[in-house]
Amino acid sequence: MLTSQGCLKPALFGEKRSCSAFSLCLHVTRGFRKQSVATGQSQSTVCSSRELLEKPKRASPRTDTDFLCTPCGLPLPKRIHLELDESRLRVDGRVIIVGDIHGCCDEFLTLLKKCKYREDRDNLILVGDLVNKGPKSCEVLSEAVRLGAWAVRGNHDDGALMARTAFARNQEIDGRFQWVKNLQPEHLEYLNSLPFTIFLPSHHVLVVHAGLLPGVKLDRQKLDHMYTMRDVVLHRKTKTFEARQIPCKNSTRWASKWTGPEHAIFGHDAIRKIQKFPLATGIDSGCVYGNKLTACILPSPASMQDSLKGPVTRKKLRMKMVSVKAKEVYERPKPFANDGA
Repeated sequence: MLTSQGCLKPALFGEKRSCSAFSLCLHVTRGFRKQSVATGQSQSTVCSSRELLEKPKRASPRTDTDFLCTPCGLPLPKRIHLELDESRLRVDGRVIIVGDIHGCCDEFLTLLKKCKYREDRDNLILVGDLVNKGPKSCEVLSEAVRLGAWAVRGNHDDGALMARTAFARNQEIDGRFQWVKNLQPEHLEYLNSLPFTIFLPSHHVLVVHAGLLPGVKLDRQKLDHMYTMRDVVLHRKTKTFEARQIPCKNSTRWASKWTGPEHAIFGHDAIRKIQKFPLATGIDSGCVYGNKLTACILPSPASMQDSLKGPVTRKKLRMKMVSVKAKEVYERPKPFANDGA
């Protein structure tokens, strides 16, 4: 979101503790305040963390059009929630869903080879955080574009777009985002198009980067929750859940409380690695931290007709998991750090 003077303002959605997207925005653009002072711009054009946190919360959105921008203050994609029915998929090809790549392009290509991925037949979906932290973010994007891969938006993907916007406006960006200067037009077009969820009606599978609030309809899910949350806290009086980015004493993993009806496949939670719950599967196995890159393989849409009745479990989906080891440790993990990790 741009002010009248042209400064980028991070936009907050959701409650105060779920603020990884906010922290990432401040991290990317930490030079904005210093620059505004140097150029003599009014201080009112730059939001401080206290000013942002004191803003009143937005009402829960009812439809996609109720959102004005992404949590990083960027234009919304054409579709917040994308449905891939059989008219948009290769019905005779498998569905391969890959966890958080984070710029680990070599491991990504090795994983596809191990999965025996067929470019002209299979369907490829990425769970977000394609970029940042690892050594080859632009190369990952080039491969995603070349392969025609579908992907959901991760917090680091949104953060990269924000950093690129700052760079285009000659504003200072943080050191770990310097690679965005090399983004090509096709990379930007791809990142800007990323939805927050992808639904596969043939499999009754919902792909999201981080999480979904149990008991809340998809069109009422908050954008920052979908790419930052890890846990939920149950309110005893209202019997409703509140999202948490950072686990706390009374929180539990959101996926353990997910009741569907879709089977959710997600990433983002590398510290906990592979997660398996009755109706949710987490596939971020921390490749960028020197662990593994993981994919889950689902049968072709054509083979799933009339095979899913009742709860959609991994057994009914005939889900297979494939992993490859990281070539090296690219970054040391910070357990549940609130910096967009």
